[in-house]
Amino acid sequence: MGYPLSLDERDEQKLIDELVLRRTRRSNGLCDYCGREPDTPPCKFPGRHHGALVIREQDMAALAEVGEELKRARTKFQPFNSAHEGYSVILEEVEELWEIVRMKKQHRTRSQMREEAIQVAAMGIRFASDICPVGQDANDEQS
Repeated sequence: MGYPLSLDERDEQKLIDELVLRRTRRSNGLCDYCGREPDTPPCKFPGRHHGALVIREQDMAALAEVGEELKRARTKFQPFNSAHEGYSVILEEVEELWEIVRMKKQHRTRSQMREEAIQVAAMGIRFASDICPVGQDANDEQS
């Protein structure tokens, strides 16, 4: 039995098709990765079985924090004026995360790293919504 490509080895349409296939398999009680029934012997990719595409509780908590950070930033700051401004804000947040990551383990905490990572994610979403809103053609950039 051949194994499918991982999700990062596909072009966009194939990725969409694969996600639909995996969702269908999961809803039918099969492994969303290889299509096996749960009571069969595992395949050689056990880490990709049952739950490979499921959003975990930790993911939901992080997404909620990103949403709160995005709300806070939107009330405190104006929308990005240009792609350059948005990029510089994201870069600043990444650099702040990098400063913490570079510290020795005994001098940093996971909560510090998480806080900065949440800010990076929120600014990435803000860039997407302020500079690249859904429904606008890629060739009509104004900033």
